[in-house]
Amino acid sequence: MSNISDQYLDALGADTNLLTEEQKENLDNKGFIVIPNLIDALWIKKLQIRFDEVMEAEGENAGAS
Repeated sequence: MSNISDQYLDALGADTNLLTEEQKENLDNKGFIVIPNLIDALWIKKLQIRFDEVMEAEGENAGAS
């Protein structure tokens, strides 16, 4: 394993060859990568609804520990 992204991918059982070098660098430097079309529109809508519910329930304290 040459870098942290390889370690994370290996831990997930993913083949490190699935990502481009640019994606690996972004994962190392930014901690995330964007994978287009990974989540379908229905799932995104459900996530948005749930996020709004949590924000409304927590009010001004949303996100606070």
